[in-house]
Amino acid sequence: MSWSGLANSQAVSWADLLDAVNTGVLGTGGTTITSSNQCIYKSLATITNYVNINTSYSPYSSRSSTDLLLKGDFQSAAYYTYHLSTSVVNGAGACSNQGGTITYYSVSSTLANGVYLFSNTALSSYATGPIYVSDGNNSWYLAGGAIPLASQAACSN
Repeated sequence: MSWSGLANSQAVSWADLLDAVNTGVLGTGGTTITSSNQCIYKSLATITNYVNINTSYSPYSSRSSTDLLLKGDFQSAAYYTYHLSTSVVNGAGACSNQGGTITYYSVSSTLANGVYLFSNTALSSYATGPIYVSDGNNSWYLAGGAIPLASQAACSN
């Protein structure tokens, strides 16, 4: 069944969760979801490995480990917006905004090596690269896809 076809009170299968990621409703957690009709118990997986959700959301957090997860238990995780300057040449070029500005999104409240950037607010599409990005204080290399920021260097202002 499709994610949109589920009622909030219906149990979620792995196939439903995959559909939610593929349609941009929920962001990916990085681990591949296999299309299976097996319903998901809270104890079966660390769900944030598969989807980017708000685990503090009370319908989810109040579930015991033996409960099936329902569609209404899922809420997209909060995200942070970054307007980063870019360069295809190097980090110094990104610091001086040689390539313009692109808006990215992340679950991280700070930028650093190891942070993943996304091109949409559902956090389901990784940012593309290769490109250098900068917040004006530091620059990073963004290889693109499911590869986090790397090679942090301070901008010389």
